[in-house]
Amino acid sequence: MELLKLPIKSMLAVAGVFVALTGFYYTTGFRLNLLEAQAVGIDENEEQIQALREQAVGVNSSLIRIDEKLDDVKVKLDNVETMIKERGN
Repeated sequence: MELLKLPIKSMLAVAGVFVALTGFYYTTGFRLNLLEAQAVGIDENEEQIQALREQAVGVNSSLIRIDEKLDDVKVKLDNVETMIKERGN
């Protein structure tokens, strides 16, 4: 019967604190689950980014080879142009 001697205001204050703490506990769990789900998505994105980086390295090396071949073609065209000029004289 000791419980009944507490004033209504005190019981409401204790109940309010209890409800607030309980709500905080459950919403924290919800937020953590949401963050974990987002972290899984980030891991998947990182794998995709890594794959794209590897593709970019391959494309870059291909472009370097193409550039080198174009330089060779330019030299050969210059030689052809020189030969044509020499024949024309």
